[in-house]
Amino acid sequence: MIRVPREFKHGFYGDVIRCFKGAIWYGALPADYYNYALHSSPHPHGLYSRRIETKGMFDLLNSAARDERNTLADKEQFSIVCQKYQIPTARILAVAGPDRHVKDLPKRDIFIKPAEGSKGEDTISLQYNEENNSYFDNRFKVPLSTQAAIQQTNDIAQRKKILIQTLVSNSSEIAPISPGGLATARIYTVKTVEGDYRLTNALLRLSGASTNITDNFNNQLASNDGNMASCIDIETGKLSAAIVNNCHNISKNKYRPHHPETGAQIEGITLPWWTDIKRLCLRAHEQAFKKFVFIGWDVALTDKGPVLIEGNWNPGITFIQRIEERPYGGCPLENLLNKQFEAILSQKPPIHGII
Repeated sequence: MIRVPREFKHGFYGDVIRCFKGAIWYGALPADYYNYALHSSPHPHGLYSRRIETKGMFDLLNSAARDERNTLADKEQFSIVCQKYQIPTARILAVAGPDRHVKDLPKRDIFIKPAEGSKGEDTISLQYNEENNSYFDNRFKVPLSTQAAIQQTNDIAQRKKILIQTLVSNSSEIAPISPGGLATARIYTVKTVEGDYRLTNALLRLSGASTNITDNFNNQLASNDGNMASCIDIETGKLSAAIVNNCHNISKNKYRPHHPETGAQIEGITLPWWTDIKRLCLRAHEQAFKKFVFIGWDVALTDKGPVLIEGNWNPGITFIQRIEERPYGGCPLENLLNKQFEAILSQKPPIHGII
């Protein structure tokens, strides 16, 4: 269910009329009206890209890599490719699924997630207690016996393939602004028509509370409520004030210069390892995933350096638009991708009727 604010911008009827006009003229859903603050945006509404458009866009852009998409979609395959090119990534300790249940868990801190999927669904974060051979559930803040942890893991494994990985931790600089789970920088890289690789946009997702074990920024899951995201200056690595993922009342406390739970400063801090993060994403794109035109990378910032968590061939534009508070139309990313569209369409007809 899509949630919208309880507080209206132009009164109930005023918002209804504006949402109706936006839907008819631009295909903008009511959620877009609030997420992109179209009620007060200085940009023409028609320049904003909508979610229903983007999958077709990226399917066409990355059509040359269609036979390799599983290397990004399946996180186990992604890890294998990263190891081949010596790209630092989260270590996979075990794999389970409907035909391969877990009999024991690694005796260490672990993170469990589906091999395919998004939004932080069906994830488990466990800290190992060596003294009594048990675990601590970081989401629910309760101790678990080994058998209970195994059962919890198998409850998910019987429905889908899952990965059991080492628990990657935030660096000491990032931990205070993402207290519940791993913060990741979403880095966007583009392969240009000239064949070089460019970093175009960068955002940082943050856990909004100690009970939020992932940093996912999605309006449709209660577990993501309160998480935040900041713009990263791609030259300096400095953060903007964070925007809160809370569509129940998006107009109140929208910007957070400090973390609401820890009080740690967000706005103005410089990310550690920023130059290394940029190099890592560009190297991964150029060496390991060079058939793809556009990739959104999720990068963790640890005390030992950046770690590539995953890559996405369909990373979406809506997240960029919401956090940067500007439309896709007219931005440098659009110009780069339009050139790729022109090059692709000049070589072959549209794919699956996308364009």
